[in-house]
Amino acid sequence: MLGGLRTMVPPLADVEAALALPIRLVPAASAAAAVELEALPGIGDLLYLDGDTAVSAAAIAAARPLRGAHGLGATFGHLPIVPGGLRCRCGQQGCLATVAAPEVVLERAGLAGCAATDGRAAALEELVLRIDEAEDRARWAWLDAAHWIGRTLQLVVPTIDPAVVVVGGYWAGMIDDIRTAMQGNRPAVGNGAISAVPVFSPASGGDDAAFVGARRQARERLVADPLLLVG
Repeated sequence: MLGGLRTMVPPLADVEAALALPIRLVPAASAAAAVELEALPGIGDLLYLDGDTAVSAAAIAAARPLRGAHGLGATFGHLPIVPGGLRCRCGQQGCLATVAAPEVVLERAGLAGCAATDGRAAALEELVLRIDEAEDRARWAWLDAAHWIGRTLQLVVPTIDPAVVVVGGYWAGMIDDIRTAMQGNRPAVGNGAISAVPVFSPASGGDDAAFVGARRQARERLVADPLLLVG
């Protein structure tokens, strides 16, 4: 990806030469999750989700990003959750992305044309408006996606056991649907106490959370080696 960016923006080479550290790509969800963690004092384990540009997720365990050995930690959108489902662009069948990605929900809601002419963000705003107005096609398009998001959480939450699931993007406004979809199939161990965990919380970082988080991480890289700032 960086190679492609350098090809498209030749002046980037001059910028890189002047930087104290090399450019590093940071997943948007991971950067946003770091911002959400700071807003939750006393919490060290969370799962961050959003569905605005793709089905994105990031996990934090013991206050550190959970990336895994190959950077695949919390690859939420490409869990093959739908039995016999559609072939995903990743090559698998039945990935969550095939039923909950924004372009899929917009298509099912009859808003693909709106996305093509006005952009995805405007189309998602219209989707939320139609859902709030109980427009049948929009509401059922979303509820189907929410069902599969909940089913995916039924697998992921017991695996990584977050204290909080933070939901961002347009999904945040429908957080109750996601929680209901997940809690509709919970174990009854511990006299049902486990059915109430984790806590669900709408994201607080806003639309710029990923940028804020990436900037903070870049600053932390420099602070970790102050000699880089000399001269």
